[in-house]
Amino acid sequence: MKRIITILIAALAMLSSESVQSQVIVTLNGIPTFDTSTLTVTEAGLDFPSNISEIQANTTISIRNNGANNPNNYNYRLSVSLLEMIGDIGLTIERTGTGTSGSGGSAGGKISGGSPAVLLSTIPVEFFEGTGDRLNVPVRFGIRNLSVTQPAGNLSFRLVFTATAF
Repeated sequence: MKRIITILIAALAMLSSESVQSQVIVTLNGIPTFDTSTLTVTEAGLDFPSNISEIQANTTISIRNNGANNPNNYNYRLSVSLLEMIGDIGLTIERTGTGTSGSGGSAGGKISGGSPAVLLSTIPVEFFEGTGDRLNVPVRFGIRNLSVTQPAGNLSFRLVFTATAF
């Protein structure tokens, strides 16, 4: 028996700032794609592997400062949380690269944290922090605690990203 599970990730981006002149914009692009080939059960009484993840990052996060400040002269922290939990199923997120600067190269701005994978809950957790604009930062998602005892169908996770400039 083969089960099909579709994972939908919707993101809500929020921002906060200690300065009115700083306006940090967070954009999430792409759709996570999971390898569901291991979600096959060949004998009664068996379960499939409870954890799956993306083979490669298919989603990116971009962070920009649209304020009056120099786009490479501000600091931020990016936190993430789930809007609601889905039973015992866990969602992880991991940063797999540094993206590019606002001018297109790898120079300008720095980024740190976000690896290894972070298990998400409804309580915000710091994902990574950085300095300056960073575009197309690749992130990879994973799912934990899957089981044949859960109904087949779609799982829809809604995430909240909060960027705090400082």
